[in-house]
Amino acid sequence: MVELYIKQNAIQIYHQEKVMYMLLLKLEQVPLLLGFILGKPLEENFRRSLVLARGDFGVFLERPVSAAALGVTVLLLSFSFWSYWRGKLKKTAIV
Repeated sequence: MVELYIKQNAIQIYHQEKVMYMLLLKLEQVPLLLGFILGKPLEENFRRSLVLARGDFGVFLERPVSAAALGVTVLLLSFSFWSYWRGKLKKTAIV
């Protein structure tokens, strides 16, 4: 009974620390919350897919839907990095 209380208390403190860091770093809360909730199931299913495909990453490009999703993800990440980099260049040019 005591061990269960200690484990639950430790988990609660761990989650409180996560929330504290999110607030201190002024991070967006919705994407982080989605990551916390969906991260573990996505990782488990990703591993399961790779085990079934015997480690071949090409399985994610065989179907048009998954290939399109990966393509959109790459485009969004590229645009995000590009706009961040461009904003940094503009800030240094103004100063």
